Amino acid sequence: MVTQRRIEANPLKIKAIIDMKAPTCLNEAQRLTGRIAALSRFISKSAKKSLPFFRTLRKAKTFEWGNPCQHALEELKAYLAKLPLLVKPSLGETLYLYLWVAPQAVSSVLIREEDGKQLPIYYVSKVLNGAEGRYMPIEKMALALVVTAKRLRPYFQSHPVGVKTNTPLKQTLEMAEMTIKDASLDQKWLLHVDGSSTSQGSGAGIVITTPQGEDLEFAIKFGFKASNNEAEYEALVIGMRMAHEAGDINLLAYSDSQLVVKQVEGTYEAKEESVIQYLQQIANLKTKFHHFQIIQIPREENAKADSLSKLASSLKDCRTKHITIHYLPEARTSLAIELITTGEDWRTPIIKWIEEGLLPENRWKAARLKTQATRFIMQEHILYKKSYTHPLLRCLSIEEGIHILQEIHSGCCGAHIGTRTLANKALRAGYFWPTMKQDATQLSKDTKFPSRRLGSEKSRRPETSESPVWEGPYKITGIIGKGAYELEDPEGRPLPRPWNVHNLKKYFT
Repeated sequence: MVTQRRIEANPLKIKAIIDMKAPTCLNEAQRLTGRIAALSRFISKSAKKSLPFFRTLRKAKTFEWGNPCQHALEELKAYLAKLPLLVKPSLGETLYLYLWVAPQAVSSVLIREEDGKQLPIYYVSKVLNGAEGRYMPIEKMALALVVTAKRLRPYFQSHPVGVKTNTPLKQTLEMAEMTIKDASLDQKWLLHVDGSSTSQGSGAGIVITTPQGEDLEFAIKFGFKASNNEAEYEALVIGMRMAHEAGDINLLAYSDSQLVVKQVEGTYEAKEESVIQYLQQIANLKTKFHHFQIIQIPREENAKADSLSKLASSLKDCRTKHITIHYLPEARTSLAIELITTGEDWRTPIIKWIEEGLLPENRWKAARLKTQATRFIMQEHILYKKSYTHPLLRCLSIEEGIHILQEIHSGCCGAHIGTRTLANKALRAGYFWPTMKQDATQLSKDTKFPSRRLGSEKSRRPETSESPVWEGPYKITGIIGKGAYELEDPEGRPLPRPWNVHNLKKYFT
């Protein structure tokens, strides 16, 4: 409860525990632990205080409320009678974390400092189960830090947090990281690069393969003119810089350019000033890897990087844009082109914050975005929303979401279902966008929803309402504006002018 006295626990929940008598059965003991869990944010070392109760619950067949349990209950009631008040941190304020470990429990408290006083913000506790109880003290300390960081993720993402401890926790974590790096030095990372220069522009294709076999693919558009050799060098330099972010690794680079490979190896002499500068950059980057080697391969073995470079060089302008490309396994009579979306949408600020750490200039919008982003996660460059009752939900643009609703509502398997069921069905299918309920309501009210897909076939209404004959069918080939489309007849001849959605009727094939 947020009051003038800061943040305090619900008095009714406190009174419910204080007025409880000693449990006489398993259900009453479970009710007690549930009430303690509801107040765990306000209780320091709540896991340690609840250990006697948990030991009793493990003996389900022979319930016994002994002296240790009664003593722990009395101490808990005395603590609840003077429960501390919690505070709210200021925006961007540095917070501090204290960790505490015991043989069977770990705890922490997040605090803020104000006028020389330390004021609690949140208490976190965890009972150690199984092998966790056999951890070394320093490992338990690290576990307490991990548990707290997961539980209080919004605070850790919105504030700098300093960890207060008298143990060498930082050095231990650094040593563990070094051990992991040393173990991975014998594993090779693969880098495939290719450059492309055309009359439309130039770009690079980069494919980085991790030791686990995961491919990281990049198509990079150059904002400057570059020859084909310069594009090849740019691709190699950019790829090496990207791979260096993984640390001190073994990197094996592949290129289909014989000139670039031989000049990097030193077999061919470089005379152009620009090439000499590229070779100097590559020489500096080579020193940052544990081992580096470049190998020439045939073009057909470098097909993926080659395709990415051609895609990048053919784009006219890709600044502040993202392009989603869907795979169409076979031709369909009612769908010639899959949905392609470009431009920024509601996902863009979240993706920029998660991947690049970029925030809006407005401090309030930045704070709201940090809080909102804790509910999302990026996997393989795709944004997903976390859910308590569903698996990860793939985030769609508004246009993609409306397309999904159309297929559910009136597609080939559509059932013309109601608003709530329509939105829930899209949610259960694993999709999310912020206006899905409003879009479902609009679609249920108006079955002639104004959004259409490229390639879908339509029939145009006749010139007079008395005529029963329909013209067409026609196929949509372009979108002029909201509700206005370019059409072509079955022979591929375009119509002389665009048509509005109100003069079209969906045609099923």
